Amino acid sequence: MPKKFALVIAVDCCNKRALLIALEYKDHEIENSLPHAIHQMYKVRKILTTRYGFHKKDVVVMTDKKGEKNNSHYPPTADNIKKNLKKMGYESRPGDKLFLYFIGHGGREEAPQGSPNDTGFVEFISTANSTRICDFEIREIEKSIQKGVNFTFVSESCCSSGLMEGSHECIGRSVITDDKKKSSKNDKGKCTKEKGNKEKQTPSSIFLASCQSDEDCYYGHVNGHDVSYFTHTLLELLYLSEGQMSLMELVTEINRKLSRITDAVGNVIQQRAGLYCSPAQSEEKFLGGMIGKQKGGRVETYGDHGKASTSSTQTLSSMVLNSDTQEDAKSGVEKFQVKILGDSSAQITEDVLSSSNVGITYSKLSGSASSASLTNGHAAPMYPAGIRNGNETWFEVGRSKTYTPTADDIGHVLKFECSVVDAVTKSPVGQASTLQTNRVIPAPSPIPRRIIRVDGMGHLDLDRRMTSSGTFTALSYNVLSETCASNDLYSYCPPWALSWPYRRQNLLREIIDYAADIICLQEVQNDHYDEFFAPELDKHGYHSLFKRKTTEVSSGNTIDGCATFFRRDKFSHVKKYEDNVALIVVLETKVNNQLVDNLGKRQLLCVANTHVHVQQDLKDVKLWQVHTLLKGLEKIATSADIPMLVCGDFNSVPGSAPHALLAMGKVDPSHPDLTVDPLNILRPHSKLVHQLPLVSAYSSFARTAGLAFEQHKRRLDGGTNEPLFTSVTRDFVGTLDYIFYTADSLVVESLLELLDEESLRKDTALPSPGWSSDHIALLAEFRCCKNKSRH
Repeated sequence: MPKKFALVIAVDCCNKRALLIALEYKDHEIENSLPHAIHQMYKVRKILTTRYGFHKKDVVVMTDKKGEKNNSHYPPTADNIKKNLKKMGYESRPGDKLFLYFIGHGGREEAPQGSPNDTGFVEFISTANSTRICDFEIREIEKSIQKGVNFTFVSESCCSSGLMEGSHECIGRSVITDDKKKSSKNDKGKCTKEKGNKEKQTPSSIFLASCQSDEDCYYGHVNGHDVSYFTHTLLELLYLSEGQMSLMELVTEINRKLSRITDAVGNVIQQRAGLYCSPAQSEEKFLGGMIGKQKGGRVETYGDHGKASTSSTQTLSSMVLNSDTQEDAKSGVEKFQVKILGDSSAQITEDVLSSSNVGITYSKLSGSASSASLTNGHAAPMYPAGIRNGNETWFEVGRSKTYTPTADDIGHVLKFECSVVDAVTKSPVGQASTLQTNRVIPAPSPIPRRIIRVDGMGHLDLDRRMTSSGTFTALSYNVLSETCASNDLYSYCPPWALSWPYRRQNLLREIIDYAADIICLQEVQNDHYDEFFAPELDKHGYHSLFKRKTTEVSSGNTIDGCATFFRRDKFSHVKKYEDNVALIVVLETKVNNQLVDNLGKRQLLCVANTHVHVQQDLKDVKLWQVHTLLKGLEKIATSADIPMLVCGDFNSVPGSAPHALLAMGKVDPSHPDLTVDPLNILRPHSKLVHQLPLVSAYSSFARTAGLAFEQHKRRLDGGTNEPLFTSVTRDFVGTLDYIFYTADSLVVESLLELLDEESLRKDTALPSPGWSSDHIALLAEFRCCKNKSRH
């Protein structure tokens, strides 16, 4: 029986935000490359999120590595870094914690004559694009942070001690007096104050510098990796002491370890870390101390390798609530929500997902990983001695409001214990509330779908899709609304994988990975659009429009609709139309984020996003809805020669009357679907025509030649050249979704590959843990071409 892991959930009254900056300077003509910088920055992020209670969404990462998916979305230039710092400061309130980490090059220049600079020099850090941030700029930003906000700055850069102008020194020698322009190499780290400076204020910030203002930082090879000695040692000590060392003890021990490192010729490196804060702050723990023990936190040591040991075992303890929540706490622990964030490589099973009484939600998922041993591959256990409860042994792995399961947790059970502690007496109030999960399982990780070029050039990865002016991509996807995802209808899908908190993050990850310029979603619930899709896709640069479905004939309820998103840097919104079942938008093309005026002619595009009535027996209603949509598009076409896309879930299979009208421009009067028309809404049948040159995008696969396309052709229906399916459930397999385009003005360049039914049947059908809708997404890349007049 696997050992189980206990988690104490603490209600923390403060918000925690971090900005982590790493520069490698690989393409820099002047600065030397630092190939280890980004790797070490991510190690800092790991300890923040696993041991210090920072949420990943509140940790902003900035790097200069090309292709790196920074969640800041901006390169680490001086201006962008300062903007992010100021934003963090503006959003913070007294009691919050802010953390800034920089790893990169630094330096100093002689200060102008008469400058009040502490060291006689202007210290700076080198940022991207040959920009820099100077010491006085950092100090000004620090001064702008609200009083009562806890700000900690750690800099791994040369000459770093002088970066925080006017800081109180606890360990260091960055302050240079008038009669001593350079401190002695024999200085042992005693506090040195500027003569006559009686106005220096005790700072609210804490600054850890990797070296003194006249020293360089060193990095070397440790256990197979290049590391900066300061950051490596800092992390090592934090893990080994479990965050119990005071700042004074921490920096003193860092310097002891640095004093034992020698260079290639055997000389001890001249690097001494500095601590700059008030005397009272120097007795505090780093970032207030760790909030729990977490697996996988081992850092390989050097110097005193093997001599350091972990601190004594800590028992499970209760949480401390701030005074504002005491009354609520006394009235019931259930008022406090617990969130399990599923953005790691492991996923919690159904007991957690179905426990609505504790408000459990999920964040995004990544790939799966195999389980690690309890000792993390080493002889000495990484955890304190377990707490036995009958035949079970529990280990504490965290102490925060949230916990992200890791690969180490796979196969084990998590227990959440939530207790209330009086903020004054520190004594428990009432009984602890507990919640136990099933065993953690690996996160589903379906194989990404490829983009296939239809001009014989093979396939392109999503991240390397070729783009150029005149091309754009469009995605159509029915995302399966929460109200339609019933356990009865999809009983083959595990309840946790069918729950909306899980599915929404899986859908969002998939949609974002496609990186389409235009996104047409169907079956989007009104509240899900307002509270999730619109704000989340806005973060990724999309503007959005939404049309609520008109009253359903069967239910009389308005529950969902169509949502169209487009990249703000590629299109601007010109006009919006709505009909019974469609959202129609007219967009204007941008190039380099500017509107294009080609010889006085605006570059427009019309996009229709539709979800046709679902009931199979209402064939007359389906056809009438499609006919009405096409007539509306014809009116738009008569006013301007404009390329058109018609995307959506038509709830009509290839060969049906609605499909024939779309693809052929007419419906044969003898078509069997026309026999269902009790209200005569389809008569005369001669009106069921249109003049738009519409072609199904996925029929382009049928027009390709060569062995490379045979696999994709086999996934088409030979009679209609449409996909064999776009929806797979236990009771239905067929095509309901299409992307049509006007062939006189657009050309298909690439298509998102289709899936094979066999791979989906491994999970019975859709939706499944890997694919969170009962439909598959369709995506096409188009190129604009000169259109022939339709008049």
